[in-house]
Amino acid sequence: QHLDDGDLGITIVHEVREHLLRQVPALIVTADPDVSVTHAAKASGVELMRKPVKPAQMRALLAHLLA
Repeated sequence: QHLDDGDLGITIVHEVREHLLRQVPALIVTADPDVSVTHAAKASGVELMRKPVKPAQMRALLAHLLA
């Protein structure tokens, strides 16, 4: 979620979707416990995983998103 130069992952997802003119699947991975991150992800239709992430869970979610 928190990227270099103060950028936010959720903002980047919005920008990519606007550029492509379609909803693309997205996953935000963060250690930020703030509930506002959860609300922003839900409102945007973005999956959210909290760190530490288990590789098998991430693989399963990515496979589901890309199916």
